[in-house]
Amino acid sequence: MNFRKKYANILMLLILAYLFSDIFLINLNHHNYIPSVSASPATIILRPNGSGASTELSQYPPEGENWDKVDDKMPDGDSTYVYIIEGNALDLYAINDSLINIGIINSVTIYAYCRKEKGSPDLYICIRTHETTYEFGPYDLKQGYNNYSRILTTNPYTNQPWTWNEINDLQAGVRLDASKGQNWEARCTQLYVIVDYTIPQYKLNLRIKDYDLIDNIQNARVYITNATGTYSKLSDINGWANFTSFGSTNVKVEYYGFWVNGTFTINVDSDKTIDVKCNLYDVTFNIKDNNNRGYLVGANVTIFNSTNKIEKNKISSGITDSNGQVILMNLPNNTLNIVVYDGAPSPSIIGEVGKLISYDGQIENIICNPWATSNNFFSIYVHIAAIIISLPIAILSIINIIKRKKVFFVITIIILISISVISYASLALIYPKSTINIGVKERNNIVYVKPDSTIANYFSESETFYRSVKNVIANTNYGIRNTASNGINIALSIDSISDITKITYFNVTLMDSNNEKKLSIAWISGDSLPKQSLSITIPAETTWWIRIEINGSNSANSGDSIDVEIKTIVTY
Repeated sequence: MNFRKKYANILMLLILAYLFSDIFLINLNHHNYIPSVSASPATIILRPNGSGASTELSQYPPEGENWDKVDDKMPDGDSTYVYIIEGNALDLYAINDSLINIGIINSVTIYAYCRKEKGSPDLYICIRTHETTYEFGPYDLKQGYNNYSRILTTNPYTNQPWTWNEINDLQAGVRLDASKGQNWEARCTQLYVIVDYTIPQYKLNLRIKDYDLIDNIQNARVYITNATGTYSKLSDINGWANFTSFGSTNVKVEYYGFWVNGTFTINVDSDKTIDVKCNLYDVTFNIKDNNNRGYLVGANVTIFNSTNKIEKNKISSGITDSNGQVILMNLPNNTLNIVVYDGAPSPSIIGEVGKLISYDGQIENIICNPWATSNNFFSIYVHIAAIIISLPIAILSIINIIKRKKVFFVITIIILISISVISYASLALIYPKSTINIGVKERNNIVYVKPDSTIANYFSESETFYRSVKNVIANTNYGIRNTASNGINIALSIDSISDITKITYFNVTLMDSNNEKKLSIAWISGDSLPKQSLSITIPAETTWWIRIEINGSNSANSGDSIDVEIKTIVTY
């Protein structure tokens, strides 16, 4: 036989032997796992674990206790047993407590594995409950061991269905009567109790709600714990997490890694539908710049459950409105990471802070730095490198001029121009366009809108802002105050803009004391300046506010400023 073929066959035999040995071991283990008395999921087997109210029978072997001669899981026949010869005796045994203690008990069955040795002795199956002993029989014993049983659907003391407390207090045993003949003998080698019970499966429909019980919460992890274990489900799009349960059931809700309700207990004794109120709060965020000069409009406010800003950790997000405000719904009661992005196509972080969310209707002011330097370090490095390279080339250019080498001079000039283009192209990445430095500012599509209470600080002297009011006192700090005893009519006009190439949109709005828009005038790039708006009546002795919005154009650069003349035209 070929040498290689011989060893290949040997290897194949070893592999087959290994596989079949595994199969054999699996079957062997499975066989050993099968209990001596098969109990369905709705039954439990209880065995003797101590002496009861009576110990009268003899035991074999004589060492130990009577109860440990009959507590076998597999009956061992005449190896261990209790017995009586020419007498009548009772043994009662304590049995182990049930580990279930839930459900409706259908029946209690006592099994005794007994036989006769001589004569015709009798067997009585016995229980003790509520301090009272009951005997059931007689049973005629046979020569070989057989199982004898008595089923009880109710407790004989109460005539009511069994309770789990009664099961845990139960004693069971046998009376062997061999008193009617000479040398009669009876033996018992095993005794156990089977409790048959049913756990009703009632519907427990839980709908997960926010704190004000308005919104249904999707993707909350809902846990229930009952006597049989702990189970969990994710709430569906309508907030439902539906279970089956019975008896005392604990409920907990987890949302984005935070527990959002205190554990509460339900007694599930029928089908139940419950709204679960969770500590999920609606929170208002006011987004301001770091100089407290105004609100940020169009900012993206995103809430994460940790500082790891990945998609799966994102709880909620929203865009600030014209007042720099956004309301985010159903935030869990914990410390959350609030991240503010600008409105650029490739957004940058302009603010990040941790906030404890602790009540519904909470208001948080988030201070941001919308003028933060770009983190495009590559562009910065390119610009610095361009400067370093340019210096020796510029020196070479000067030398060429001195030596009147025109060709080399032209080449060095072309190189310098190329380096300058690359350098300033990199700066365009560092300092994005659409940044305008007048009273209301915009960076990457975020528009500043003044806080209605701080207009005086909002417009600096270097950023000229003209306002005039005729025949009425002008409140230059806050807007327009009518001190007259009667109403006056107000109209707005935009008289001039010093450089219309720097902006694409300019809007002036008159707000009442409730911050409601009452009058507005706007200019859009390409249109002529609107000279006068419609008029509105300002009631007597009231103060109204001015709000300004400006969008910068692509030709605007950081540090640009313009003058805008706005007039209020007053008539009585």
